[in-house]
Amino acid sequence: MPKPAVSGDVIHVAAATAHGMDYVLTWKVPHMANPNKRTHFAMLCLRLGLMPPQIVTPDMLVEADE
Repeated sequence: MPKPAVSGDVIHVAAATAHGMDYVLTWKVPHMANPNKRTHFAMLCLRLGLMPPQIVTPDMLVEADE
């Protein structure tokens, strides 16, 4: 997540992970929906035994439904 972590992004992703959400929706492509950060986040969650939510933009969700 981007530094500083006070932006709330970390809390949103942590809450979504803890509650088993499928997605975290964001417009913050450089920070949260960045492919490198999404991969890193997913690897960390899996190492901890957690299922990571997919961090997506609205455009990515629309493409997934088509």
